[in-house]
Amino acid sequence: MIYFGSPIKSNETDELEKLADKSVGKYTILKVDNNAETNSSCRKLSELGIITGKRVKIVINDKKGPLTVVVGNTKVAISRKIANNIYVN
Repeated sequence: MIYFGSPIKSNETDELEKLADKSVGKYTILKVDNNAETNSSCRKLSELGIITGKRVKIVINDKKGPLTVVVGNTKVAISRKIANNIYVN
């Protein structure tokens, strides 16, 4: 597992929630998991600015398909599989 930015302390893990599970609103990215399945996707996310500490706004999340999010001035669609590897509060 690779964290983009500061790693999360073990006593903070109870606050972690997956981006895919959140409703429309603004959140702070706490962690982006990088594993074998999502390695290239995580690299692309970091290029888009979806990194630890950034604010992300969910504009569409129907709990079934991809999420539409805004980071900075960029609006992107993220698959639910990838969104399950992004933790926010």
